[in-house]
Amino acid sequence: PDGKVALLAGGTDGAVEHGFSAGAIIKDIAGLVGGRGGGKPAMAQAGGSDASGIDAALDAARSALGI
Repeated sequence: PDGKVALLAGGTDGAVEHGFSAGAIIKDIAGLVGGRGGGKPAMAQAGGSDASGIDAALDAARSALGI
């Protein structure tokens, strides 16, 4: 209702060993919801104020993951 957005990305140790970085994904997509974020390779989070960007953020995350 207030238009705030929270994003969270996480990966297993095995995924991180193979190059996954939750921090990189979050940094790439946070701007799409009017926010910023960061974290470590296994877990990262972001907050934003533009809920209209959620679909674009999720699409960008899927694209970065190749799914």
